Amino acid sequence: MTERINCTKAKLRAGELALGMGLRQARTVDIATIAGTCGFDWLFIDTEHNSMSIDTACQIAMAAIATNWAVFGSSAPSR
Repeated sequence: MTERINCTKAKLRAGELALGMGLRQARTVDIATIAGTCGFDWLFIDTEHNSMSIDTACQIAMAAIATNWAVFGSSAPSR
């Protein structure tokens, strides 16, 4: 198994700026590729303040991880 490097942590440890994007409205995994192409380093998936399903959030997170992003998320209240 290949060890993945967390690019966000590496940048922060080097004293560099790590830019991120908060996600509330996008609903497809394409957003991971789009944001990565735009130069963002991490993604925050907000499931608390939108109607995104857990399945969609997981798919977006997996697509983002494949691009070596750090992924953060908020937990949704019980629905």
